[in-house]
Amino acid sequence: MFLTQVRLNTVHADVAAMLDNVYRLHQWLWSAFPSTTEESRERILFRVEYRRVTEAMLLVQSQAKPESKYWQRDFLAHDPEIRYISPMFQQGLLLCFKLRANPTTRTRNPLGSASGQIGKRKAIRGKTQQIQWLENKSRQHGFSILSCQVNEMNIQMSSKENSMEQIYQYGVTYRGIIRVDDSKVFMATFRDGIGAGKGFGFGLLSVAPFSGTPTACCRQTEMFLLRG
Repeated sequence: MFLTQVRLNTVHADVAAMLDNVYRLHQWLWSAFPSTTEESRERILFRVEYRRVTEAMLLVQSQAKPESKYWQRDFLAHDPEIRYISPMFQQGLLLCFKLRANPTTRTRNPLGSASGQIGKRKAIRGKTQQIQWLENKSRQHGFSILSCQVNEMNIQMSSKENSMEQIYQYGVTYRGIIRVDDSKVFMATFRDGIGAGKGFGFGLLSVAPFSGTPTACCRQTEMFLLRG
C-alpha cells in the first residue's frame, strides 16, 4: 500500500478549475495508474487538504505505486512524496482519526424492489445524525468511536466530461479517537475506505497512534501524515 502527498500549484488556472470540479481531479489522479484495473481503481482513495488559502495538498492512498511522471509537472508545486506503508492494527489499539465522508441514506424506491431500481442517495444533515451514521458504520467496520467531532462542509459540485449534468455531494469531516475491535475487518476498512463517493474525494480514513489528550489528537494525525 502507498501513501502519496501531492502539493498542487493552485496558481495554475487549470489546477484551480480542477479543484472546483472533483471529477476532473479524479480523472487526473487516475492518469498516474495506467496499468491499474477498474476493480483496483476502486481502492484508490484521496482527499484534498487545504493548508492555506493558496496551498492545496492531495493525499492519495493506493494499492499500486503511482507513476508520477504522468502528472503534468506544472500542476505540481513540489515533487510528489511517495512512501510505502504496511500498517498493523491490533485489537484494542487506540487511534486518532480523520475522515472526510459523504454520509447518506437511500430513499425508498416508490416502485418497489421488483422494479430492479434502487432509491436515490439523500444527504444526512445535523451533527447528531451524522455522528450516528458513523457509529453505525463503525459496527460494520471493526472499530468503536470513543470521541468524535464533526465539521460540516459546503456542498461539493462536480460534472463529468461532455455532460451538462451536475453532481452535488455533501461533505463532512470527522475527527476524534477510535478503538480497533476487529483487526482483520479494520484493516479492510483502512484499505477500502468508508461510505459513498470515494471517487469524489470521500472515504479515506487517516489514522495515527493515540498518545496524549483528545484535544491534541487532530494535530497528531496531521503530523503523522506529513512527517513520512
